[in-house]
Amino acid sequence: VIPLLDAALSRPRFDGDRHDELSRLRAELVRRTDDERAGTIARRATETAMLAWQAAMRAHVERPTARSFRDALAAAGVGAMPASTRDDASAVAAAWERAEAAVTAKLSALRGKPWCGPRLDEFHVGVVAEAPSGDDVFSSPLWSACGGRVEAVVSVAGGHDEAAAWLLARGHLVEARAAAGADGAVTRLFADTPSPADSNEVAFVDEASLRAGLALRDAAKPLGAYTGNDPVLNAWAMAIIGGPRKPAAKGPAALAAKSKGRDAFLDDDLAVAWSSLTEASFLDPWDAEIAALRGRVALVGARTLPTAPALIRALAEGRRAWDLDPKLPAGPTLAAEAGIELVAIAGADLVRRVRPIVAAACQAADGMGRADARMLAFAGAWHLGEGRAPAALPLVRRAAAKAANSCDIAILLARAEHAAGHDDKAKEALRRARDLSGGRLPDAAADLVLELGE
Repeated sequence: VIPLLDAALSRPRFDGDRHDELSRLRAELVRRTDDERAGTIARRATETAMLAWQAAMRAHVERPTARSFRDALAAAGVGAMPASTRDDASAVAAAWERAEAAVTAKLSALRGKPWCGPRLDEFHVGVVAEAPSGDDVFSSPLWSACGGRVEAVVSVAGGHDEAAAWLLARGHLVEARAAAGADGAVTRLFADTPSPADSNEVAFVDEASLRAGLALRDAAKPLGAYTGNDPVLNAWAMAIIGGPRKPAAKGPAALAAKSKGRDAFLDDDLAVAWSSLTEASFLDPWDAEIAALRGRVALVGARTLPTAPALIRALAEGRRAWDLDPKLPAGPTLAAEAGIELVAIAGADLVRRVRPIVAAACQAADGMGRADARMLAFAGAWHLGEGRAPAALPLVRRAAAKAANSCDIAILLARAEHAAGHDDKAKEALRRARDLSGGRLPDAAADLVLELGE
């Protein structure tokens, strides 16, 4: 059309030639042509940039390194990419920087302190000579036995966005999406990126994974057949099913290892205590006291920086001691303490399995006169959550009496009283909780406030 207009406009002017109108039409057509050409160029540039970005994403997920992650974020931030993608890439890059600093600072604080936790493919017990890296701890395969890596990284990295970026930098795509949530920048950036066929999340068989099945079993179900070549697990399984007990192997080697482990623990030498009690447990796998001592070492060391791999070891040893000798208070008491701390940091799937076990341990410890306020409150909350207010109420009342200054237990008491139909007492407990909280109750109590009209 434009060449025809050019030919018409090149002719000599005459009356009625509509020269001005044709000139304006030509200018409009030229503008539209230029716009279409520019749009085509821009679309092609965006398509090329998107292909480069998608290739960079896939390359990083398949072989994750810090460099490949930087390259992927850089590819998402080029000018040809949509503004929303560039913004997400900038947000993830900033979150990654914050996460690396936070994780490094948290783990650096372990230097010179006693600690039990995952470090590469080993379970570290003892004083930390050199601070571990984030990869040493949170990319350790020891997490495969219990899960909870996402929650741990969220806590240490400083938030969900930070944890998602940190995990994604290491190629943990599924866990990064879980940390980010459905609306997170990581989820949006990697929405179309499939997880690699050969995931870096591999099953890892260690002590925790071997014992987790017995530690986390449902006590209401039969154990079933168990065969193995681990004398400790064999004795534990036999104790669970009520099989014949072997005569106590109180030989001098077992007694010496047990005594050495106990003395080392009392001297705060966790490394020697752990190794000696591990030796003692193989020499005398039926000794419940050895199991309780060994679990106590793991629990004490885990408190420096709690992790699920460490706490599940403590819980397992507590439950083993409890199964080996149901009359020994140290077993259920340890299982209750370790379990309460595990529930506070573990992933949702593990929490669902652990909670009834811990509640039972709390009540067993209570039956032996060893329950503290936390144990009573935990057992009460468990019964309350299962719809058993009459069973929960006396436990929670006793917890509130033991911990009169606990706002959380006062709120729990208000819930229990309300569930049992004692609204006057529930209001009284809620007012007590408000006083303990400085006049502002936690948001989690908002539903109770509405129900009680307080």
